[in-house]
Amino acid sequence: MLIYVNEQETTVPENFLLVDLLRELGFSNRVAIWINNVQILQRDYITRQLQENDRVRIVKPLAGG
Repeated sequence: MLIYVNEQETTVPENFLLVDLLRELGFSNRVAIWINNVQILQRDYITRQLQENDRVRIVKPLAGG
């Protein structure tokens, strides 16, 4: 199934969860995610199933001070 992650085409299996995508890409759950311009709550990462042509934006927080 084709999705877009940060504007890059990515192929994932059917019934792939958002948390699976994060693991595959090496991200922790401590990121902000939008799917099709809708922000996803962290508690939903483990249940949100990806759909064909979803546009996923993953943003890591910046540390600073």
